[in-house]
Amino acid sequence: MCGWGSFAGAEDRVVVQPTGQGSRVTVGGIIQDYNGRELVLLTGVGGGTKRFAFDEVIEIVTTYNAAHQEGRKQLAAGQFESAWKSLEQALQDEDRGWVRREILAAEVKAALGQGDYTRAATRFLAIAQ
Repeated sequence: MCGWGSFAGAEDRVVVQPTGQGSRVTVGGIIQDYNGRELVLLTGVGGGTKRFAFDEVIEIVTTYNAAHQEGRKQLAAGQFESAWKSLEQALQDEDRGWVRREILAAEVKAALGQGDYTRAATRFLAIAQ
């Protein structure tokens, strides 16, 4: 873990390749935020908070609720109406802000797939807020 710390039972795992380093590192913790600029990870007692630039993040391993997983599958299969319904449920069940933004982004795609530009724009604006 290269001294960045982790703690037992960490909910999330993040694979990063820090700028200037040739190797990838897996860091455990709880993702506090992930946006177009950075990922903020709470690494546990004594580890504090680590920040990684967006372009340093290679992979995120986390859990998603069942409705979110189903919505993603439906979206990938082009089942836009059922994806929208699943994603709406996922949004109601999700508390993590960064995951809620991912769900909203998927809803934008589902709405666009249905030709519903008003609903897509509404969800896009929600992400921007």
